[in-house]
Amino acid sequence: MAGYTRQSSYSDGDTITAAHSNDEFNQVLSAFNNSTGHKHDGTAAEGPVIGLIGDPGVTTPLNKVVVDNTNNRVGVFVDAGGAGSTVEQVRFQDGAIVPVTDNDVDLGTSSVEFKDAFFDGTVTTDALVADTANIDGGSVDGITLGTNSAVTQAVIDNVNIDGATIGHTSDTDLITLASGVVTVAGEVSMTTLDIGGTNITATPAELNILDGDTSSSSVTVVDADQLILNDSGTMKQITAADLKTYTGGVITSVGVLDSGSITSGFGNIDTGSSTITTTGAITGGSVTADDVALDGKVITLTGSTGDTATLTAGTNGTLDIATTDADAAAANITITADGTAELAGTTVTLNSSGGVVLDADGGTITFADGGSSLGTITSSGFTGNVVGNVTGNINGNLTGTLQTAAQTNVTSLGTLSSLTVDDITVDGKVITLTGSTDDTATITAGTNGTLDITTTDTAAAAANISITADGTAELAGTTVTLNSSGGVTLDADGGTITFADGGASLGTVTSAGFTGNVVGNVTGNINGNLTGTLQTAAQTNVTSVGALDGGSITSGFGAINNGSSAITTTGTLTGGTGVISGSLTVGAVATANTDTDTSNTGSVTLDFSANQNFVLTLTGNVTLANPSTETVGQSGFIVCIQDGTGGRTLSLGTDYETAGGTGITLSSAASATDIIPYVVAASNRILLGAPQLAFS
Repeated sequence: MAGYTRQSSYSDGDTITAAHSNDEFNQVLSAFNNSTGHKHDGTAAEGPVIGLIGDPGVTTPLNKVVVDNTNNRVGVFVDAGGAGSTVEQVRFQDGAIVPVTDNDVDLGTSSVEFKDAFFDGTVTTDALVADTANIDGGSVDGITLGTNSAVTQAVIDNVNIDGATIGHTSDTDLITLASGVVTVAGEVSMTTLDIGGTNITATPAELNILDGDTSSSSVTVVDADQLILNDSGTMKQITAADLKTYTGGVITSVGVLDSGSITSGFGNIDTGSSTITTTGAITGGSVTADDVALDGKVITLTGSTGDTATLTAGTNGTLDIATTDADAAAANITITADGTAELAGTTVTLNSSGGVVLDADGGTITFADGGSSLGTITSSGFTGNVVGNVTGNINGNLTGTLQTAAQTNVTSLGTLSSLTVDDITVDGKVITLTGSTDDTATITAGTNGTLDITTTDTAAAAANISITADGTAELAGTTVTLNSSGGVTLDADGGTITFADGGASLGTVTSAGFTGNVVGNVTGNINGNLTGTLQTAAQTNVTSVGALDGGSITSGFGAINNGSSAITTTGTLTGGTGVISGSLTVGAVATANTDTDTSNTGSVTLDFSANQNFVLTLTGNVTLANPSTETVGQSGFIVCIQDGTGGRTLSLGTDYETAGGTGITLSSAASATDIIPYVVAASNRILLGAPQLAFS
């Protein structure tokens, strides 16, 4: 299509001919041609894109289509009801056709309807009328289910219909339907049961009796009472008299008899291989079970022909156990307990012409009285007190005290537990020497060969220990300790006291003093030169030293006050806060800490305690939040660098102040660099100077 193109350009004094005008008007006509004219597609010479289509010939159309490029949608407006006001009805936007007002716009009318509707999703509606079927407010009216295809499942309130089953929502298969058959999987409750046109009048209790109810009640049976009997497949009622006539013959078997008695005229009872069981007593003449016979007060057990063991209860509760061997062999009696075997009585007598053997089988035979041991016999011999004379040798140790002092026949002794000779007592590992009453010296041998010598004076006088050698006196051991609350005195009597290790001198003490190395604290003045290194750094009582050319002063040293003297270093002074009340001269370079942060956007809090200067690259609009770390008198600069996008702004918290309260306006160009000086005038008052802009 052709757009309008200017044909001529004129200057003052030019001649305009008819051809010139015709060319221009022809070009205008061509541009507005309905088939070949310009397209209004926004390209060069084609005219702008039309953003509004409305009532023709009207400056302010009421019925119109508006393209809203801000919200990316197209709105349709109409003169609502012809009232002369334009109202937006429908919007076309990304993925939706949306009415502007809820429940306002109809789709079709009762007389003019749309044809088919196709939806690939969910249709949500308050009510639906399809011919005569009406779905409204949770109810469905005027419908027939399953006309064209089967309804596979329906749930109505608590009734669930699913295929061939009908049930409750909590028991869905309660009733199952088949051709001619209804199966109930639960309980049927009804007022009247009709089978084949005949009502069932029996009570549930009567039916339960027929079904095997085991409950019973006491009743006196008379001839007129009736019973139910299966007569060749037909259930009939008969009288008790009929049953009595039938049972008048011989009874060859019965069920369980749980009452009555069997008397002496009954005859023999033969149960074959069955068991006779009773929880009562069996009384009578005698009872024989296998080889055991019970007769009166005697139980006889037969081992083999003529060989018996009898248990006989006699007068006053006596019990006699006797064994008999017809061949005069050993009819022994053995009592074996899987635990403790006890033979108790007012008197227990073991009587045998062949002797009595007590065999503990490696254990201990104990003689006791009332539970208290009188003595024991083991494989080692007898242990206990012996009353009377002992004839023969004692092949072992004698433990205890010989009550008779004169033992003329004792020729040798073993180990004595104690021995006293005059004022010396030997008892165990202790030798006690008594000097005077209660004043003693004891020598005690202990574990691992230890030896303890202790003196005691009851009058609290000097119970001294003196060791005197007619030569050299030596006290030697792995460790030698001299311990006294009254002090330890080493007296060389004008000689030299030497401290040594393996024969090598560690130091000496003479009348002139100590000579040697000192390890540890020294209390007192050193009246001479100290040669060497103080191994302990903390020397609170040293008031002056020479030149220190080694070591270090650490954080625990405390304050250094050197008066008016100079502190000189070729290194770097680092630390926290330095307070100089006089002047500070820096001979080289003094550098403050600078925070260089390459990514800043949103709220930014500057740390004035850690940094003096700040270099911030703005990657978004930044607000300097109020800090809490500034120090009054602190000054420096803030550098703001725009990122590659530029146009980032800087807003200020209330602690930051500018001249006239005008704020800070930064350069907006990409990568532009601005510098803002600052000084802390007071707490919560950081004064910002005018920014220096656009460094390049």
